[in-house]
Amino acid sequence: MQDDPQLHADAADTPAAVMPSPRGGRRRKAGKKKKSRWSVVRRIFNLLLFAGFLLLIQGSIIAYLVITHYREKADAYDITEVERVPVSTLFFDVHDEEIGRLFTEDRTLLTPEEIPQQMRNALMAIEDERFYEHGGVDFTGMMRAMGRNLAAGRFAQGGSTLSQQLAKHVIGDFSKSVDRKAVEAFLAWRLEQKYTKDQIINFYLNRIYFGKGYYGVASAARGYFDKDAMQLSLGECAMLAGIISAPNRNSPLTSLRRATDKRDIVLDKMVENKFITAAEAAQAKAIPLKVLPRKPIGVRDYFFQRAI
Repeated sequence: MQDDPQLHADAADTPAAVMPSPRGGRRRKAGKKKKSRWSVVRRIFNLLLFAGFLLLIQGSIIAYLVITHYREKADAYDITEVERVPVSTLFFDVHDEEIGRLFTEDRTLLTPEEIPQQMRNALMAIEDERFYEHGGVDFTGMMRAMGRNLAAGRFAQGGSTLSQQLAKHVIGDFSKSVDRKAVEAFLAWRLEQKYTKDQIINFYLNRIYFGKGYYGVASAARGYFDKDAMQLSLGECAMLAGIISAPNRNSPLTSLRRATDKRDIVLDKMVENKFITAAEAAQAKAIPLKVLPRKPIGVRDYFFQRAI
């Protein structure tokens, strides 16, 4: 029996049954698993994004409430109090010589023209070197102070500006609580809005305590050196600025050596901030500090106070 050529042709033309490839099936299953995995990741990411958004909103609301709370507390204070400070009442004889004074705080107010610029420069160098750059709170200075305190392992430097220190006196609270610091920051901002920088530094130098009963730079200049503020030398200005951080402890009447060390630190800071040259600092350091001994209450003062 002969083969039919047509059958062979038809068989050749009929495509063979295609068997499913086991490898192709595995690829499809792997692709489905990968899509499913990415879907889960995307879902988790979206949930985290949404949760983060909710936390952001919640944090913003809390921040707004906290800021509003402390701003309102700061607004309750009368910042014009910074202009009012107790002063000494001076009594003179017919020859225009002082015969006595009465005071709760020994202070004489000075005008800006009666305060030497070197006193202002010394103060800014040691207490607030970015005084003319910030708006009441120096965040850069705060971060720098925080870094130095962490490096020292103790509270070695504060971050309060002159405006914040002045605000502290308006509050009348000298504690180191977070609550007080927050109110102080808002008060400092208010002071900067109302007064010029020159007014603020003048208020500060007339108000601040220089130790041993001397309030304000006029009283300190007279008490320590028996001279007017405008007669203060560079080294004397630096010494007075160095006293402020711990007035009684740094007073030359407590320790002349410590006061001299503080003076030298201030002079170095003045050089660093380009207020003076290194040669001027070296010259000031070479001059020994000469301060007056604290005057005891004399017989005349005693009877004067008794008579009043």
